[in-house]
Amino acid sequence: MNTTKYDAWLVARLYSGVEVNGEAAHASKSGRLIISALIGKSGAERDAAWTDILASHDDPNGFAADVRHANPHGPAPPPDDPADDWPTLRISSLPDVEPFPIYTLPDPAAQLVLEGANAMGCAPDFLGLAVLVMAAGAIGRSVSLRLKDDYFASSCLFGALIGPPGDGKSPALEAAAKAIHAIDEALWDEHSREMDHWRIEGDKSKPPPKPRRIDVDDFTMESLPSILNDNPRGLVAIKDELSALVLGLNQYKSGKGSDRSNLLKVWSGKGIKRDRVSNENRVPVRCPFPYLSIVGCLTSDMVGELADPRGRADGFIDRFLFVYPDVRPVADWSDRGVSDLVARDWRHVVRSLFDRPMRIDPLTDRLNPHVTTLTDDGQSAWREHHAAHVAEMNGDGFPSNLRGPWSKFREYAGRLSLILALLDHASKPDLDYIAVPDVGRDVVNRAWRLIDYFKSHSRRVNAATARGRGLGGGPVVDAVVRWIRDCSRGSFTLRDFKQDRRGIDAGELDDAIKYLEDRHALRPITPVESERRPGRPSRSFEVNPALLDTQNPQNTQNTGE
Repeated sequence: MNTTKYDAWLVARLYSGVEVNGEAAHASKSGRLIISALIGKSGAERDAAWTDILASHDDPNGFAADVRHANPHGPAPPPDDPADDWPTLRISSLPDVEPFPIYTLPDPAAQLVLEGANAMGCAPDFLGLAVLVMAAGAIGRSVSLRLKDDYFASSCLFGALIGPPGDGKSPALEAAAKAIHAIDEALWDEHSREMDHWRIEGDKSKPPPKPRRIDVDDFTMESLPSILNDNPRGLVAIKDELSALVLGLNQYKSGKGSDRSNLLKVWSGKGIKRDRVSNENRVPVRCPFPYLSIVGCLTSDMVGELADPRGRADGFIDRFLFVYPDVRPVADWSDRGVSDLVARDWRHVVRSLFDRPMRIDPLTDRLNPHVTTLTDDGQSAWREHHAAHVAEMNGDGFPSNLRGPWSKFREYAGRLSLILALLDHASKPDLDYIAVPDVGRDVVNRAWRLIDYFKSHSRRVNAATARGRGLGGGPVVDAVVRWIRDCSRGSFTLRDFKQDRRGIDAGELDDAIKYLEDRHALRPITPVESERRPGRPSRSFEVNPALLDTQNPQNTQNTGE
């Protein structure tokens, strides 16, 4: 083992309690191994590691003297360049994404997106998706778009806002959701008055009135059919932490329940029913026409939680529209906020969407959606865009792992066409809010423009969630790289990683290490021999210094390629 005076300076800094961060990237190969063996240790444990290091050193007395004479608080000696013998690092940032096309939205929604993004210093993408889902929730089952015989598009959207903590996801979601919360508060006040009247009337033979709702937050899939059945117009779930909903699916059934499949049915508008022994007279709870739009926030590290925990392609993640914009610098304080005028106009639009009554079937008294259709030029635009989308999917080289979300984009194009048409209508206060507009070419073009935008973000999510193969490194690769960077590890053993990051599957960890070796991020090294630790030594790896250089734009995102 050969070392440099720079390596000795780093060891002296460690022994003096000075934090060693990016400096370790400039150590020699042996120096990075030594730092890895010493970092995080103290007392007798560190002394034992130091003894092992000197025992394997070519000049233990000379290196020990270099450490003693080094000034840990002084300037660093010139380091050797540790990157000369490394091949080019082949881990890059996630795929590029498009900016949110604000012009696709009518003015009240566009103004909220612009003012909100400026006030919060966040990406407009977060507000853009949030306003679309709030509009969808306000529409509910009140209107459907007939695309052809027996084929209708609803307004149901599942959406996820993805980014690191503190990037403005939650404030953006709340800014768009205030209009929904205002409706829900008004419905609760209405229910309170009805309950007061029921109590005063005193006729206990009449059941108490059931509350109408539009917003639902803390629910279980056990209770959802009953809640949806009581609210046939539909609901919107606004989840500040979307992972809580996803991780809660089947939590009481050892992961073997039908919660995920029932949520898939809700997205498709297919009937769900719940049979339980506890049901009165064993009558199942049925909801023949469920409607639930969902939107919530996810940190970048939690994106993979949307995938099936057993690795099956169940289509759950394919049903989400994602926004995953580039990370922005933390914004300075701004005196600007969302103006009262813009907030009021947005509330008026959402309320107008919600106030359109559903159609009552005169034969069954059942509440049914109104139906709108494409105009002639709307149909022409639809065929053109749909043909281009199908040609893309059938083209040579189209990735098989994108087939699932791309199939759902065909459905989402109709849903977004419906939402945009109704948003346009509600944004014009001189029009009858009850009337149902047709869907023309301009609306269809804007809807498919949004689809192109969401495709780019779907590619990024797909890269981030791939498990050790294909475009992305997956969550385990991401966990290893983050750990290396957090600890400024120039080298490490698998034992080190496993002690700090428990619970990772051994097979997935092996795949992740192999992935990083193949891309010249790591390479195996011979571990320091130790008589104090008999037995088979843990596998050790040297880290490419380029991986630790987070100032390099190539390394500022995720580990997906």
